[in-house]
Amino acid sequence: MPEDFSRRVSANASDVNGDLIPDATIEWYVNDAFAGSGDGAGHSSIEVLDSSATIAVKAKVGDLVQGPVKLGPQQAEYNFHFDREVHPRWRSFVMKHFPALVGIVFILLALALVFTFQKPTPLQVHVLLALFALGGGGFGGEIAGFINADLTLSAKLKISAGGAAAIFVLLYFFVPAGSG
Repeated sequence: MPEDFSRRVSANASDVNGDLIPDATIEWYVNDAFAGSGDGAGHSSIEVLDSSATIAVKAKVGDLVQGPVKLGPQQAEYNFHFDREVHPRWRSFVMKHFPALVGIVFILLALALVFTFQKPTPLQVHVLLALFALGGGGFGGEIAGFINADLTLSAKLKISAGGAAAIFVLLYFFVPAGSG
C-alpha cells in the first residue's frame, strides 16, 4: 500500500533569455495517465498524494513540443528551454534599467529647464531641485553598493534614507556654495 503524503512538483517553460513563455501549455502525467494541464504564464505545478507514483511532464509552445519527461522520485522542479525569444533583448534591457532611463530623462529635463528660466522663482527652484534629485535617485539605483544618509535639518526634523532614496535626499537638500 503506498504511503500517503503530498508531493508538489512544478515546471517552467522559458525562452532563450530565461523569460517564462506566457502561451506555453504544460501537461502532467501521473502513472502514465493524463492528470491535467496548466497554461499559466509558463509555469505550472501539480500535487500528488501517492509517493510511489511516477510523474511525467510535457510542454507545448505553438507547434513545438518537449517531453514527456519522467521526473525522479525526489525531483521537485523541471525547466523546459525553448529556442524562442519572448521578449527582444532591447525590451529586457529597458525593463531591467527602467529607473535609470527615467532618471536620465529627469536630469536632462531639469538641465533644460535651468537654462530656460533666467531668474527662477523660489517655487521653480524647488521643482528643478526635485526633478534633478528624482533623476539622480533613479540613476543611482543602478550603482552597486549601498549609501546611507542621515540628515538633521532642525531640532524636530531628521531624515534617514538608504540606497537610491539616500541619493535623492542628498541631491535635494544639498545646495552648493554660491548657488543661493
